[in-house]
Amino acid sequence: MLQSSSYQELEAALGAMTGGTAIVSATTTLAHIAALPVIVGPRDAVIIDQQAHASLHTACALLRVPIDVVRHSRMDQLEARIKLLSAKYQKVWYVLDGLYSMLGDFAPIAELRDLLRRYPALHLYVDDTHSTSWSGTHGRGYALERLPERDRVVGVLSLNKAFSAGGGALILPNQELARQIRRA
Repeated sequence: MLQSSSYQELEAALGAMTGGTAIVSATTTLAHIAALPVIVGPRDAVIIDQQAHASLHTACALLRVPIDVVRHSRMDQLEARIKLLSAKYQKVWYVLDGLYSMLGDFAPIAELRDLLRRYPALHLYVDDTHSTSWSGTHGRGYALERLPERDRVVGVLSLNKAFSAGGGALILPNQELARQIRRA
């Protein structure tokens, strides 16, 4: 793989900023397309919020697993789907935005923390591009700030918005997952 040594510096800085393992990407859309097929396995299922960014819907359409769409931020519908799918699938990924671009509302993170606690199969894939740089400690974003236990959380940040740079970054729970994504 060919990459600039500056990427390593940037990834280390983003990792320090977020408390995770960072992989820089050319865009957040490309981050979704690169990461989701690697992290979502053949024995997994996906639930996506209907108002999730179009780039998330595009990336999910590439997956070869069951995909359910739930009404926006309806935790009752989400929990019902998690119960049903976790009985049949190894992992259940909920794909969402931390801050929804079309509606301007934040994801119900407190409720999601509770669901993570109660359902071990639940994993989150959170696109937090719209709150990166201005929300959370050091600009880590709304969701990553409020999800301190992130062993089952993947975050995505944008460098395009308030950072006035280009690209995006995956924020992963560990180096092994980063290696898997880089190898794919």
